[in-house]
Amino acid sequence: MFSHGYLHMHLQKQIAECRSREKVLAIGFFDITKLTGLNGEYGYVTGNRLLRQIGDAIGGLVRAEDLPARFGGDEFYIVLPGSDQEAARP
Repeated sequence: MFSHGYLHMHLQKQIAECRSREKVLAIGFFDITKLTGLNGEYGYVTGNRLLRQIGDAIGGLVRAEDLPARFGGDEFYIVLPGSDQEAARP
């Protein structure tokens, strides 16, 4: 799973490329609800383990050209070059 900083750098490059080559680009966003409660009840080690498992699952579901990244906390983005809004929907 890529970091917040890498996400911004990669996204800037993707946007510039899409503009210059007139390509489409979709960005997916989601968060894991109630992670704070999980951390409070079971501890941050368990929360971090869960985040790693979620990141691994996301990485296994995306295409090679997509970029999954953790934005922060319980928020994730997936940059989908070559996908329009309709193609990016689950």
